Amino acid sequence: MSKQPKKIFIWIALIILLMIPRFTDLGVFVSLDETLYWKWSNGFFQALAQHDWGNTFVGEGRPAATVMMVQAGGLGGRYLFHRLTGESPSEALARLYIDHDIIVMSELATRRASMVLFNSLAMVLLFWLVRRQFGDKVALTTTIVMGLDPFILSDSRTMRADALMGMLMTSSAITLLIYLNENQGIRQYRYLLISGLATGIAFANKLSALAITPFILVMVSLYGFLIQNRKSKIENRFIYFWQTLLIWCGTVGLVFWAIWPAMWVMPIQAILELTSFVKNTGFEGRANYFMGKVSFNDPLPFFYFVTVPLRLSPLVMIGLISFSWQFGWQSYLSIRALKSKIQNPSRATLTVITLLIYILSIGLIMTIGLLKADHYVMPIFPALDIIGALGLLYLFEQILSKIRQLKPFTLPQTPYAYFLATLLILQILTIYPHHPYYYSYFNPLILGSKWAPYATQLVWGLDLGVAAQYLNSLENSEKLKVASPTVRNLIPELKGTAIRFVWGEPWIQADYFLMPIEDIQFNELNKLSPPYYDYMMRQPLVHVATFGGLDLAWIYRGPAAEYSANSKLDGLGFLLGYNSPQKTVAVGDKASLKLFWQNDGASADHALVVQLRSPDGYVWAETTAQPLPDYAKESLTPKAIVESQADLTIPTGTPPDTYFLTIGFRAKETNELLGTFQLPKNGQQLTITRQNSQNLAGLNIDHSLQHAITPDLTLLGYTLSNPQLIRREPNANWLTLFWQANENIKADYAIALQLLNQQGQEATYWLGQPVLSRYPTSQWQAGETVRDPWRLELPATLPTGDYTLQVALFKAKAQVGQLMLGQVAVIERRQQFTVPRLSNSLEARLGQAIKLHGYDFATEPLTEGGRLRVTLYWQTEAMLPHSYTVFVHILDANGKVVAQHDGVPVNGTIPTQEWAVGEIVTDAHLVTFPHLPRGTYNIVVGMYDLATSERLPTDRPDAAILLRTLTIN
Repeated sequence: MSKQPKKIFIWIALIILLMIPRFTDLGVFVSLDETLYWKWSNGFFQALAQHDWGNTFVGEGRPAATVMMVQAGGLGGRYLFHRLTGESPSEALARLYIDHDIIVMSELATRRASMVLFNSLAMVLLFWLVRRQFGDKVALTTTIVMGLDPFILSDSRTMRADALMGMLMTSSAITLLIYLNENQGIRQYRYLLISGLATGIAFANKLSALAITPFILVMVSLYGFLIQNRKSKIENRFIYFWQTLLIWCGTVGLVFWAIWPAMWVMPIQAILELTSFVKNTGFEGRANYFMGKVSFNDPLPFFYFVTVPLRLSPLVMIGLISFSWQFGWQSYLSIRALKSKIQNPSRATLTVITLLIYILSIGLIMTIGLLKADHYVMPIFPALDIIGALGLLYLFEQILSKIRQLKPFTLPQTPYAYFLATLLILQILTIYPHHPYYYSYFNPLILGSKWAPYATQLVWGLDLGVAAQYLNSLENSEKLKVASPTVRNLIPELKGTAIRFVWGEPWIQADYFLMPIEDIQFNELNKLSPPYYDYMMRQPLVHVATFGGLDLAWIYRGPAAEYSANSKLDGLGFLLGYNSPQKTVAVGDKASLKLFWQNDGASADHALVVQLRSPDGYVWAETTAQPLPDYAKESLTPKAIVESQADLTIPTGTPPDTYFLTIGFRAKETNELLGTFQLPKNGQQLTITRQNSQNLAGLNIDHSLQHAITPDLTLLGYTLSNPQLIRREPNANWLTLFWQANENIKADYAIALQLLNQQGQEATYWLGQPVLSRYPTSQWQAGETVRDPWRLELPATLPTGDYTLQVALFKAKAQVGQLMLGQVAVIERRQQFTVPRLSNSLEARLGQAIKLHGYDFATEPLTEGGRLRVTLYWQTEAMLPHSYTVFVHILDANGKVVAQHDGVPVNGTIPTQEWAVGEIVTDAHLVTFPHLPRGTYNIVVGMYDLATSERLPTDRPDAAILLRTLTIN
């Protein structure tokens, strides 16, 4: 084979070899920002297809146009292919997944392939330029060193573009040098145009490509004023300087405009948004992780002195050391030792100097910016690889020279081929352990994997990918739920469901907690909520996900709650979720629940209770949830997450039916139910079946009767919830009758409860079938006991006083039996004259006599908004002449009412003119509000005269009292 075809064959074979690690296993691991690039490419492609140029601004402050155009080209080509094969437009589009905001892993490999191909073309251009400047030997060495550089490789096989920027910007620097140094007429302008073209393509994707501008200014100034035109007149030097800059900048701008269609229709708006993005991300309030610490607004001048060596390959580091030794040993910039191996030594020397200036200028610009990350300096890595290749070649020549001095040692005829083969093997050995997660690479020469997590942030999403690989290997992985602070990259990789580990999300249902190293470094969990972090760390550690010598993620056992509630009672607690394993329970058995809740102010004076209710609100059973032994302290610690156990015994006499669970807090001192959490509909129901054997001891009858009203039915007794019937509080008047079937009852009896006055006349009555008409007597079996609740709602005109309560039994409208139950008293309402213990004390005044002592506050989330429960505690110092209306308003930042509840106190039952002097009136209001935008809202209360709409004055600046602010997230 002749010499020239042999060279071509070597180049082709080498480039194909370098493509293998780039094109294999592209469908695994979602890297940093790829979820964004995926979403953006979908929108960009659709905007192009519809000629909607303005909507090609998809990058949320970044142009991203280069990657978008590459992606659009790949998507468009595949669309045409599917259309040519006979598929309809909708079928062809469906294959592209452009309507999926979440990455589809099978499609990810195809989209990445477009970028890999474009990256490869940029790399071939750079190899050609290196060959032009240094010759074949340096170019081939650079091809191996750069082509298999693990840091460049990691990025050049994704939808990102930092590696692409590096190759384009380095190519721009070299082509600019060619133009400046070899100004041979009009033809040389092509290199200036190529330089502008390369920078324009890089700039169209990421604004940081303009970091090359200082380098351009330095080079053009050196050549314009000192080197190329030093004998020219000063005005000619200025003309040369500005002419070069204008052509270069014009080319950059033109390419930027041409690649990004948004610039065609909205250039000013696009530029303003880009400028704002640069200001906010690069120079304002950004967090960086460095040497074990998170810092804000710290320039970290030594950041890249640490992170760049960590990312160098061993060969490049050795080559740079070799080059530095050569550079330091000689007192001037030359490559004398390589003159015999380089086609044009002076050209090579200038190129080396140019690359050094390029590296220093880019490094300086990146150091000045406040936001730091190792990939921000990826543009200097191709240049470092070129200089490293020179250093390796110099070292090889030195070793070769020493070997030649050894006699009678005989060298191979082609030692350079062995040198290249050795480099290739060493590079393969370097990258192979990190395939396909090349981001896990850190320089083994300086034990990088041991201290890199301490030195720099690992924000590549690699931790999630490796953890997902383990979780996907578990049994029933498709059904697993995994909670993590970061889920954007986890969602497409996980077979199961990813849940954000933040307030308001159903993370309590997670089977596993995933703690990525990125969030450990930035302390995101503690920043979001330290109790969440503490709770997770109490769970068993299941697995540590490692790759490339790095511990990347920690997987803990999750609570795996059956139901997520995410309901809050302000000042008491936040119910995260619960387990209710029994869906059906027999009377006399226990329904066991495990509750997961967060303390929001609950103390030893409060009890977390679980109730069994029927749809009408009657409480059939109640129990107090007890914290598990390991959580006793946390149950009294504000913000701590608690696990509690509740064993709810279904009492004897509970009819078979479907009931509802409620969970809430009760005040131990007053026995008042302070509020209940909103539970998910699918987790509320509990079906109760008949008791296998009757146990009358569990009935807890206050008034025992044991009277057979009919031969087949005995009234065992009754219980009154209050010794007095309260006219204005119907929910307080519950009467429970306890029946026992003496045999299988065939008749459907009706029951009448009568309230007889002192003259024996009926004052009022209640008529219906047993158990709120839900369980007719014809279904009762012999020996069965039944609790029969009645809510005794009293007429507003019923006089207060003493009455007799009587029960009567009817069969087909005929009375078949009756029984006097006992004496009861009817009162207007209960009155309280001492201020209870308040969650929120206030002491505000309205008008001349009214005081607002404080309030209770609770929010309950709804599907499309929320509910706000506000309980106000009023007192008057004198009789009030008017009935005032209470208002509870939610105001936005502009003072506009966005939700409200106005009404007479206590649901209209206790108007203000009926308040007794000194009486404490407990006044509850429920405000339902729509889905509000994020922000802070004020909750204000007050009173007004409905007839005149005039508000009562307060002791506050406005005729309204500010209770608190409400934050909507």
